[in-house]
Amino acid sequence: MRTSVMVASLLVITFLVSSPSMAQPPLKVAEVSSSVASEASSSQWEDLAKRLGDVKQLKAAFTQTRWLGATGQTLTSTGTLELDHAGAFLWTQLVPFKQVVRLQGDTFSIQYEDEPAEVMTKATHPAVWAAAEMLAGVMRLDVATLTQHFTGALKEDPVKKGSWTATLEPKEAHLKQLLGTVVVSGDTVVRAFTMTLNPDNRTEMTLSDIEVVR
Repeated sequence: MRTSVMVASLLVITFLVSSPSMAQPPLKVAEVSSSVASEASSSQWEDLAKRLGDVKQLKAAFTQTRWLGATGQTLTSTGTLELDHAGAFLWTQLVPFKQVVRLQGDTFSIQYEDEPAEVMTKATHPAVWAAAEMLAGVMRLDVATLTQHFTGALKEDPVKKGSWTATLEPKEAHLKQLLGTVVVSGDTVVRAFTMTLNPDNRTEMTLSDIEVVR
């Protein structure tokens, strides 16, 4: 499995907890033209995917900030995440309230504070899982997904050798409405990502204290 699979899970969680259907309290931002001037080639995406390599286990701390509309209000949450070799994912938010999300196979659960966990499956929530698969393709930097659904630019950092930023613009209107502009950055691991619907509505997440077993 790749480090980027973990980030895909994070994006799925962000989508779920911000979805109106959940009715619960609840990445560097870039301004990008709808026509990307220097679109990345398939070989560039493949080279980046190889650079990330295979990950057997991963642990990290996260800080997530959501900008909530034109009022300028923000909501910052912190916690930890874990990914094991079997694909099980555990997201534990500690601040501002406790939230535990578990994903494995086609089943995932969300638990708030000490309330009973809400269990969902691919069969019961097919629309969510369709979005999840799309996001997984993005975060795996899957060449077929990128070329079919996005225009994308890949930029290497001229100062920090090995660091990179991938900026993705959805081609379809419905994806643009759901995801906005997606920016993923890192080096040998993914370290930050952003979803920006507009300047007033975006979600930024950074990972720290990353422990990886390859």
